Amino acid sequence: MKITLIQPPSVTHPKSITSDALPPIGLAYISASLKSAGHHVHFVDSVGEGLKQFGEIPSWPGMVSRGLSFSEVFERIPEGTEMIGVSCQFSATWPYNHQFLDALRDAFPGVFIVIGGEHVTALPEYILTNHPSVDFCVLGEGENSIVELANGLERGLQGEELFDGLTGVAGRMDGEVKFSKPNVRIKDVDEIPEPDWESVPLMRYIDSGYSHGVDLGRSMPIMASRGCPYQCTFCSNPLMYTPRWFVRKPEFVIEEMKKYIERYQVTNFDFYDLTAIVKRDWIVEFSKMVIRDLPPITWQLPSGTRSEAIDAEVSRLMYESGCRNVNYAPESGNVEVLEMIKKKVKISTMLDSMRSAYKNGLEVKSNIIIGFPKEQKRQLFQTFGFTARMAWIGVHDISAFPFSPYPGSELFAQLLAEKKIELGEEYFRSLMSVSIIGKSESANDEMSDRYIRTMTNLLMAWFYGLSFLFRPIRAWNMVYRILITRRPKTRLENALAALLEKNSRATA
Repeated sequence: MKITLIQPPSVTHPKSITSDALPPIGLAYISASLKSAGHHVHFVDSVGEGLKQFGEIPSWPGMVSRGLSFSEVFERIPEGTEMIGVSCQFSATWPYNHQFLDALRDAFPGVFIVIGGEHVTALPEYILTNHPSVDFCVLGEGENSIVELANGLERGLQGEELFDGLTGVAGRMDGEVKFSKPNVRIKDVDEIPEPDWESVPLMRYIDSGYSHGVDLGRSMPIMASRGCPYQCTFCSNPLMYTPRWFVRKPEFVIEEMKKYIERYQVTNFDFYDLTAIVKRDWIVEFSKMVIRDLPPITWQLPSGTRSEAIDAEVSRLMYESGCRNVNYAPESGNVEVLEMIKKKVKISTMLDSMRSAYKNGLEVKSNIIIGFPKEQKRQLFQTFGFTARMAWIGVHDISAFPFSPYPGSELFAQLLAEKKIELGEEYFRSLMSVSIIGKSESANDEMSDRYIRTMTNLLMAWFYGLSFLFRPIRAWNMVYRILITRRPKTRLENALAALLEKNSRATA
């Protein structure tokens, strides 16, 4: 079957502190699986091909798109394409994504349009009911499901005959939304074909310094595991991947890293895993193999990780193997809140792990969320105390975000059932506020939008104020690296440098 995969233009804001330009590792995996099954795949990465292209979004004042225009994307879709697959990962960008899909349908009326990603997995019935431009939704881990769908469509199957052979797919049949059998997790993750990076303008990302973490040089995305074994109520992972964690054998990860070092001359690896470190034995073996089998490189864990497996010995090995940045995800410093959100962490254990990581040379970052639905103000102040302890032991960075009820999470389902969320454009746009400085929308009866925004900013100021007080050299180093060397080292420096770049473009 002739298939075109598309990463649509991204959406950002001049005050956004998150990256809007990353190599599409999910679609690269999908492409590899389709090719392994014998299908012909063409890839259009509108972000990678249009990294320097920005445009206003008339229907969304204040927001800007990055990437090729709709018409430029459509011009790159080969004649004879029978199926178009589009990545729709984030619910916050859905107001722009569905405009893209509507325009795509108008341009290619007779082609199957298939979408996948976390947003799609969370809301397939809503999407298929309200957006006729979409034919099928691939739910959860998509490699096997998209191949089954492509095989069935290639054979001309329709209706029940098509759905009987599918897993993890939703679509329409006789005007109704139809679901296939549930998705089945891929247990042997070493059997998944490596990402098809040859079809992606990867060198544009690498040469331009775009990275999921801190800019440590020529950076390459990679994954060592799939899923997360925990069931935090604010996270969509349990729906997307189920609470099961599967990890690759270290030797296979090392072999993939070797290929990228030789092929793309990369010097740093960004691990996109949801929770890369669960088993202590695995990270010890992996670190030793990196030291033994690879040339000197750096690697980092920009997503949140657990503390239980990272003790003094592990963090020392990680640093010796080239790890430079690690991101912890405690979310709160209050035990009651941690129990409420099913965050199974012990604060003392996490602080011990952070202390060891700092002493062994790692740049340490922590994530905090403010304003969970039933969180009380008195509980929030314990998080301030926890944050002060992090600053004292040497943690370099924190990210404090207002809570946002993201589709696919347990808290989202609860708030939707309580009619505190109404699905629609306004709700999806509100999700973008999480990544924009000075914006928030409260889901907490005790805390207003303004209160959460104030406390989020105050917590950040509190942490960095204490951090610079305890270690004054950090403030000077930050200014020097951002303005003089232009090589940020911490996540704060990376975020500030990105904001300066966005604001300079906005005023140019």
